Amino acid sequence: MKQSLLFYFLFIAFSAFFLSQQTFAQVNTIDFNDLSNNLDLGREYSRDGFTFAINIPDGPPGTPVIVSRNDGSGFEGTACLYDNNLAEGALTQWTITRNDGTGFQFRSIFLQEAGVGASTSGTIQGFKNGNPTGPAKPIQFNSSIAGLKDYAGDSDFYDVDEIQIKAEDINFFLDHFTYGPPFTPVEATVSFEDATYVFDGTERTIEITGTLPDGASVAYQNNTRTNVGTQEATATITGNNFSTLVLTADLTITRANFTGISFEDASFVFDGTEKSIEITGTLPDGASVAYLDNTQTNVGTQEATATITGSNFSTLVLTADLTITPASLTGITLEDASFVFDGTEKSIEITGTLPDGASV
Repeated sequence: MKQSLLFYFLFIAFSAFFLSQQTFAQVNTIDFNDLSNNLDLGREYSRDGFTFAINIPDGPPGTPVIVSRNDGSGFEGTACLYDNNLAEGALTQWTITRNDGTGFQFRSIFLQEAGVGASTSGTIQGFKNGNPTGPAKPIQFNSSIAGLKDYAGDSDFYDVDEIQIKAEDINFFLDHFTYGPPFTPVEATVSFEDATYVFDGTERTIEITGTLPDGASVAYQNNTRTNVGTQEATATITGNNFSTLVLTADLTITRANFTGISFEDASFVFDGTEKSIEITGTLPDGASVAYLDNTQTNVGTQEATATITGSNFSTLVLTADLTITPASLTGITLEDASFVFDGTEKSIEITGTLPDGASV
């Protein structure tokens, strides 16, 4: 498997002339801790450059307004805003807008339904210049149990000027609205390529190529191999200011060839003992040799085979000629002899001992 992936590391535009990934972590929070309980704030309430508004549909059966609640209903038991909607279906939308119309990154919010039988879930959507920046997304109004609704990693909210929260019948507490400067994507190419090595007994790994931005780091899993085979290695790139990126690549070790091993022809003079040929050179650890047709005693020639194997090596088959040549007879003499005629047949015999298999 091979993955060479172009991905986006995202950072905040600090100004029109200077971009810094360090500013990604810049977070601003709007809370309502200084408000006393049950203040009538009307249908629009401005705070710290933002307006929080409830939108009443035509012909509502009631007249909800935004009120402050300082009774522990907000984030971590703090004060919050409450829409005070006690009539079914009277309120279907909250809107959060920036007063000067400039963009921002929406990061998170506390939303908790008030437990009076109204909607427990709805949708949330970002807008820029009146146009949606992405589809409406489902949202649960259960922050008291599940925590803040976090959208810091959602690209649909990287650069918005308005947030709309909708449901069929809204009655919830709103608190702890966090935001930051808008995002501008910057491209960074990081790849994690398949790698193949010939076995040499050392541990092999793969590393990413490309430059990680400041604050990002890479962790490898299943990324060391010594022996022949293939495994999938993983590179996980993380950073406090980045979405996690997981890349995979195949790490392969292939068989090595045996080197420095020879199997040479050999010739022996017959002496009645069994002869064989052996390889020369040093076998690496884990390798072995098996011989075939590699013993001969009598005169003649045969092809011997040496097969060298090892779990991390390609099999090597070598052949050589094993030859036994005739020996010379020694210690045998046939001496002149002289006899006086006596009418009988005379002969001469050799002296010495004939080896096994020899005749005269």
